[in-house]
Amino acid sequence: MHVYIECGKHTTCSLLALSGVLLCVLCGATQAECTDVEWCRNEYYEPHREYYRCAWGITEVPDDIPAQALKVYLFDNVIKTIPPKVFKHLSECTRLQLEKNLFTTINKTAFVGMESLELLWLRENQISIIEPQTFAPVKELSKLDLHDNRLSAVKVGMFAGLFFLKHLNLSTNKISAIDEGSFDDLYSLKEVRLGGNKLKQLSPDLFINIIRPLTMFLNNTECSTCNSFICKPSLCWLKNEEQHGTVLWPDDDALPKCKSQSWKDFECKDPGMIFITNDLAA
Repeated sequence: MHVYIECGKHTTCSLLALSGVLLCVLCGATQAECTDVEWCRNEYYEPHREYYRCAWGITEVPDDIPAQALKVYLFDNVIKTIPPKVFKHLSECTRLQLEKNLFTTINKTAFVGMESLELLWLRENQISIIEPQTFAPVKELSKLDLHDNRLSAVKVGMFAGLFFLKHLNLSTNKISAIDEGSFDDLYSLKEVRLGGNKLKQLSPDLFINIIRPLTMFLNNTECSTCNSFICKPSLCWLKNEEQHGTVLWPDDDALPKCKSQSWKDFECKDPGMIFITNDLAA
């Protein structure tokens, strides 16, 4: 007996990826019949408007996502592009997961209409370009995850309008530069993850608008060549913030890695060096 699961335009038998081999489950089709067939699962719970899910192999954003959906999961697929305004009808959606796809560019109209969105996962893609103002339509966003992509720089305007963002994950990219002004709108930021990149310096001006305290992750213990900071007086602002409790490290693995010494051995003796207090939080 064949059991079919329908998802949008695609109707296929259910597949299970096991040890690199596609096996049919819940159906009597042979392996040959199932190979290279798209697998989707549509789960939409009307009473709770809880989520819509479509995973493993779809190549396009489905065009039949219910407008009432509060949570949308499109992870573990092979979607390459987010068409302009494709989510514009999801004005009540609070969670969107797009991790583990094949995105390379995110255009500025990708999330138009998602005015209630709070959580956005874009991790584990191939994103190298995020157009300015891309996240401006999602002003309620609280968490943005861009871990494990191919960003080489953070540009001004990339995070414009994210006044309520609390958690930003930019770890495991290829970031070697962060333009001053890039974080100017992130007043509410509580945690930023920058480990696993190619940073050598951080300017205090990057974080000047952020209300303290701020938790930072600047290291990746699995990458010996990542974020090798030049621990000289120009980085004393960060040491001073650490000492005053305005910058926090969750554990020793989050500490910056100095090129010539350990962060704990790095000392700053200049009393006039600029640092930011948490007076802004008062």
